[in-house]
Amino acid sequence: MGYYVEVEHGVKLYVEDVGVGIPVLLIHGWPVNHEMFEYQAAQLPKYGYRCIQIDLRGFGKSDRPWTGYSYNRVADDIRIVIDALRLRQCRLVCFSMGGAIGIRYMSRHRGHGVAQLVLMAAAAPSFTKRPGFPYGMTKEEVNALIAQNDTNRPQMLHDFGQSFFASTVTPSFRSWFHSLGLTASSHSRICGRIFRTFMPLRRFSTASWTKYARFRSPDSSTKESAARCCCHSRRAATASSTMSSGFSTTG
Repeated sequence: MGYYVEVEHGVKLYVEDVGVGIPVLLIHGWPVNHEMFEYQAAQLPKYGYRCIQIDLRGFGKSDRPWTGYSYNRVADDIRIVIDALRLRQCRLVCFSMGGAIGIRYMSRHRGHGVAQLVLMAAAAPSFTKRPGFPYGMTKEEVNALIAQNDTNRPQMLHDFGQSFFASTVTPSFRSWFHSLGLTASSHSRICGRIFRTFMPLRRFSTASWTKYARFRSPDSSTKESAARCCCHSRRAATASSTMSSGFSTTG
């Protein structure tokens, strides 16, 4: 079932809500949308999970305002959706830029409504390389990515999309994934600029991180299979060259 949630005056986010059970809130990465979780949403309800997928502002079927593409604003959008749906003890599952947004949400809103946080190839604590953090792209590479968006967005998405898959996928699957990026508004590319922001875990203690970092199945006998279907599916669009393992199944 799909519906819209208004997060500020004149701005609505599209939400896809599938299944019943323990709520799992799925946050997509840049530059795609909620449809990247198609295969997860088709499997997890079988194991007692309610899959709630959001199109972030500027992406997919959500509204495309000119402003509001900061980590704080997008984290606040997530909070409004959680409150509107009256979610409690949900699993916040975040991929790539969605991971950075998830961390900001947990810090800014003190984990409101969230039982566990799952980060998949998160663009955090920084999307770009910096002293003491040799991972990710350089600032120059990110700037070039943004510049290419202004001149040849389809090619930029094609080139950037090469890094998303850890295993071989068919040309048709890659073409489908590529098409998800084309649905985003061109001006939402400003999200690329927030990649350069450092992601401090303000007011988020080590004890809190341990509390939120686990992912459990409602049925312990299906814990392993539920985790695998969400992260290890060969066809999962969330597979990326930077993701080498699935959900934590500790506990």
